[in-house]
Amino acid sequence: MRSSLTVGMASALTSENVIPVMFVEMDFSSGFLRVNSAVSMYEVEGNNYAGVGTLGKIDPIDESTELQAYGLQLSLSGIPNTLIGTALTEHYQGRALRVLVGALDASHVLLASPVLVFAGRMDNMQITLGPETASISLTAENRLVDWDRPRIRRYNNADQQAEYPGDLGFEFVEQMVNKTLFWGKVSTI
Repeated sequence: MRSSLTVGMASALTSENVIPVMFVEMDFSSGFLRVNSAVSMYEVEGNNYAGVGTLGKIDPIDESTELQAYGLQLSLSGIPNTLIGTALTEHYQGRALRVLVGALDASHVLLASPVLVFAGRMDNMQITLGPETASISLTAENRLVDWDRPRIRRYNNADQQAEYPGDLGFEFVEQMVNKTLFWGKVSTI
């Protein structure tokens, strides 16, 4: 999923001395981690993105005219070992990840609102620890990949309680499996 190129971003890209900047937003269970590939902090859509100087590497973002799910591979390097605890201990699989692209001028001023180029969910994370810093390799998948996953529902009380606690709509379903029902006449049993 990506947004269209805005008029402001199109004119920013045609100006002289444009510096591209990537914004990455990762949703961890303790809160969002927002970083950008510049050295300064920038505010985008009301959120602050910390400057890390370099994000490492973001693989090319594939897209086509066909309805198909494409993934993304990104690497974050130079992360202090003190921040690795977040990646090691927190739940991240299936949580949101967004990548935006912006443009800076020669004075490192954001020229226009960044454009969304990828929105998906974090999948796998591999961490390589060094003596003082670490690197993280993260794969993300497009939300369209959910179309290929089966939706298994049991239509029993336990399944209903897991989805909607307190709802008694399926309370007697299991009793109905072996129940003999008489339709149209009075039962002699």
